Amino acid sequence: MSIEQLIAISNQVISDNEELTVNARDLHAFLEVQTQFSKWIKRRIEEYNFIQGVDFILSQNCLSSETTTYTDVGNPVDYFTTFDMAKELSMVEKTSKGKEARRYFIACERQLRSNPDCLHQNKALKRELLKANPKWRKILYCHRLGLSQRNTAKILGVTQECVWRHLARMKTCGLIKATKATPLHLPLLID
Repeated sequence: MSIEQLIAISNQVISDNEELTVNARDLHAFLEVQTQFSKWIKRRIEEYNFIQGVDFILSQNCLSSETTTYTDVGNPVDYFTTFDMAKELSMVEKTSKGKEARRYFIACERQLRSNPDCLHQNKALKRELLKANPKWRKILYCHRLGLSQRNTAKILGVTQECVWRHLARMKTCGLIKATKATPLHLPLLID
């Protein structure tokens, strides 16, 4: 995106549709909410009747078998919200940071809508790349589950260096985006 990225945006499947999503933890941090994240998100979900699978999804790597309970079991649970939910969460904070976040999400949507052909072509190209390389699909799937490179290598029966090389190529093709702190060690999915 050409606008400065204030809050990380990723693609997730919600209600069988690929949606632009925001990690609610990132939004919580940006909004500088003083309430502990897990209490804040649970309260907002209940207050505004957000629905799991429609307005947000929970990360798959930290969940117990009961995904409808919002408890942190050992590991923190990540909530990925739709843009609409993120805008509403920003708006209800009634702060300057909330207003800034809401305007940011609106600007992101406006920019994507202004060039839908480019967005569609980019998604189609990524799908073709994944079709052409089945190993990349498996690596991408492992990362969506939050598995480390070591565990991904074990599952695929290859070396960790092999996984790292594939990740580097996938990053070059725009299939994943590395974080600033740890390039290619904890990739963020963008598709």
